[in-house]
Amino acid sequence: MASSFHPSLHSHKAQQLVKPLLHISHFSPIPTLFLRVLGLDVVVWWDRNENACKVFDDTCPHRLALLSEGRIDQWDKLQCVYHGWCLNGSGDCKFIPQAPPDDRQLFSIQMTSLSNISLAYVHAFKKSCAKVYPSTVKNDIVCMVLAKL
Repeated sequence: MASSFHPSLHSHKAQQLVKPLLHISHFSPIPTLFLRVLGLDVVVWWDRNENACKVFDDTCPHRLALLSEGRIDQWDKLQCVYHGWCLNGSGDCKFIPQAPPDDRQLFSIQMTSLSNISLAYVHAFKKSCAKVYPSTVKNDIVCMVLAKL
């Protein structure tokens, strides 16, 4: 008599509830993509610095402009089209073009595309960060992590 027990269904390991979004080939022609996922407006983009897909709320923390209308800048950061705020893969704002120099914090990064300049500005306030949703790639399908079971 066969048992109905299946080890993968009764594992004590943490499981994730994920929502498939798109195939990674969509990032080739278009760097940022708008999606509505379960009523949430999100922007999906490929962070080449971390070699990972990122899913953010589709609103810039500055003036709520649509991040999906933005672009990927020369440092592979998501840049808002409205005022140019640049966000890294963690949602942290790393550059605000309009901020006065005394409101900026220096940090060193490797920049090869701008004549070996080695300094850039980073904005340190938490309110300047984007809301990030956890994501993963499984079998070349980008998935948004909705919950841990």
